[in-house]
Amino acid sequence: MTLLKQSRRLLMAAVAAASMTHGLGALADVGDLRTVPVPMPDNLDTFIKDKTAAIALGKALFWDMQVGVNDRYACATCHHKAGGDSRVNFRSLHPGANGQIDVNGPSLTPADFPFGPNVDDIVGSIGVAPHAFLGVDASGQENCQLLGDDPQANQVTGMHSPATVNAIFSEQQFWDGRAQPIFNGVDIHGTNHDTDSYPVVYEINDDGQVAAANIAIGNASLASQAVGPALNPVEMSCAFREWGHLAKKLLPRKPLANQEIAPNDSVLGSYVDSNGSFADGTTYRDLIYAAFNDRYVSSLAAGDTGWTVEEANFSLYWGLALNLYQSLLVSDDSPWDRYIRGDSSAVSDAAIRGHEVFVGDGECDRCHRGAETSNAALTNGGGGRAFANIGVRPIAESEGLRRGEHKSVGIRNVEINNPYMWNGGQLTLRQLVRFYNRGGDFRGGRNELDALGLTDQQERDLVAFMLALTDDRVRCDAGIFDHPSLELDFGEPLPAVGSDGLAQCWRPALDDGSVEDFHFQL
Repeated sequence: MTLLKQSRRLLMAAVAAASMTHGLGALADVGDLRTVPVPMPDNLDTFIKDKTAAIALGKALFWDMQVGVNDRYACATCHHKAGGDSRVNFRSLHPGANGQIDVNGPSLTPADFPFGPNVDDIVGSIGVAPHAFLGVDASGQENCQLLGDDPQANQVTGMHSPATVNAIFSEQQFWDGRAQPIFNGVDIHGTNHDTDSYPVVYEINDDGQVAAANIAIGNASLASQAVGPALNPVEMSCAFREWGHLAKKLLPRKPLANQEIAPNDSVLGSYVDSNGSFADGTTYRDLIYAAFNDRYVSSLAAGDTGWTVEEANFSLYWGLALNLYQSLLVSDDSPWDRYIRGDSSAVSDAAIRGHEVFVGDGECDRCHRGAETSNAALTNGGGGRAFANIGVRPIAESEGLRRGEHKSVGIRNVEINNPYMWNGGQLTLRQLVRFYNRGGDFRGGRNELDALGLTDQQERDLVAFMLALTDDRVRCDAGIFDHPSLELDFGEPLPAVGSDGLAQCWRPALDDGSVEDFHFQL
């Protein structure tokens, strides 16, 4: 490295560090994520008696395929690769607004990207074949009936799955923000209920009697989000299944009974034996009673609901446990973080120039502010600034929050979260940058983008900066990002990975528009 380059790096790092500390200048816009407090749910002590146990419960539930239809679908099914979904193939295409697949089959290849204006298909996540819930017995055996005669008629979600990594910072969840920051213990809608319809949980009062209660837990949008997919008949569930049914299924079962867990799993390692399994006799009921305060767990009847307290409150356990587990999934050790902390050699000169584009001519920080790289972050104020119409598709095809507005998601680890946008229509970072450079694909309405006029070099530098936001622990499923094994319909299975990570890490679609080691399955 030349003396001039070395001096420039040292100066940039010093100014960036000062900006983070003193709020000076644009370089404060993308700082060290370690300096940002992780938002945690309010009044947790009211509900949780052992946070470590609650996190273990949350990780087990997130990765457990027993939750879904035929014991084949978990939350992680749609969030297994850097918090997103690696399955990009013809089976993952949703037909979009026109009701038909526009991409020429029978396969989906890199040549099909980026999607043109005449393609309204969506790269969604592959869900379940339609099933109807029939019942569940005392042993936890669930009975669901296939609707139709094709067990591989898997449905597909109507939007690309947002990443769960760093989702803890978002004030609201989902692309349209419908999962609210206040968790009511039951559904995604927060306090958006009238008095008569406000959902209830059940608690044991000081007299030992069961009483219905309304709760409101702030800073808990991930809990609100978590209770959505679990009963969704497209993503995971048999239609008509209720929370009490899911509780009856899981409470007597061994966690992750059909999957392997690495003995050095960062969260579950202390719970499993050398064969990677929970001890025989250990059940989800045990984990819940270890994690939650006695006031909210009981086998007593929950009024006249027909459920016990532990069954009626299962959505409360589910939401808070998954929220606490996901609060650990913070990628705060990217090369850029280390650069801001003073390691002048952590990033390339191109990445430094790219940051200047990011906060300058590229105007990226208008929607992707702060170390969280998102206006949607609670720590950045959230609210209306978190959503924008950027001309991905016509407003009539996806209303979003309002008038075609969708959430400004964070861009950390973006190189391995492709394809991009809510419709999954951009495959590589270069395609993504070009989308913004031309001002989006659809003008009119409330499209907030203007053509940027970036040069080819600026585009490449901007990509280099985004590459510097990838945390290698996320790339390699290492540390807190490790996981149990997972089978995937129409996708490659994941082995159980401990805290030391994968032997072969995830690789991205390259910034020059080509694709290397990218997983397209027929």
